Amino acid sequence: MNDLKKNLNSSDPNIQDLAVQQGIKQVFDKKLRAEWANDLQMQYGLQKEEPMATEAIIEMKPKGKVISMRKWMAIAASLLILVFAYQWFMASGPSIQEQANIYAFADQPIHPGAVKGGETLSENYTQALVAFNEGNWKSAFDGFKSQVPMTAETAYYAALSAFQLKNYPEAINLLTNNVPEESVYNQERKWYLATALILNDQVAEGKEILSQIKTGEWKYAEAQLLLKSKD
Repeated sequence: MNDLKKNLNSSDPNIQDLAVQQGIKQVFDKKLRAEWANDLQMQYGLQKEEPMATEAIIEMKPKGKVISMRKWMAIAASLLILVFAYQWFMASGPSIQEQANIYAFADQPIHPGAVKGGETLSENYTQALVAFNEGNWKSAFDGFKSQVPMTAETAYYAALSAFQLKNYPEAINLLTNNVPEESVYNQERKWYLATALILNDQVAEGKEILSQIKTGEWKYAEAQLLLKSKD
């Protein structure tokens, strides 16, 4: 017992932790022995050598603080509550569609002001670009969609404009049929196509596209979180 008290007052937290564990084990051992002794007394008339209350509690005082079995039971109960709360959150957290909606509209997309191919911008294209960066999605969509010929770039920005208008079928159509996988927009295409499908109630198809987003690609982390969300 003296060694236990000494270790409980140790400045070394590791020694102190071991002492606490030892003290708890002693409490449970004493309580178990007391309960067995009581049972033997009641059933066979065997007398305990040392009467011991079943409510025995050891009080330990590391650094002047009282630590009782009741306190440790309260800590254990709190940990159980946290475990159950986490399990409840995982079971009742936001659905994949709710999560996709949050991610999709967290940031407004911006046109960088130059086409990736380096072509000269037409006046009509410039107007669509300005409307896009101002969040005037309908004008941006009409401007990009009217470009002739429709390139992967104009189709991509028309699709993003439709996406922001929550016209998911149009966004899906443009991204699927007018923005090829081999284009420079492929990483962005996969993310917006996947989220458009999910938000258009085509969850299975959207998750299939999400699974194609590779480590290091744009929105990989968000894709992994969506794949773990409940349907």
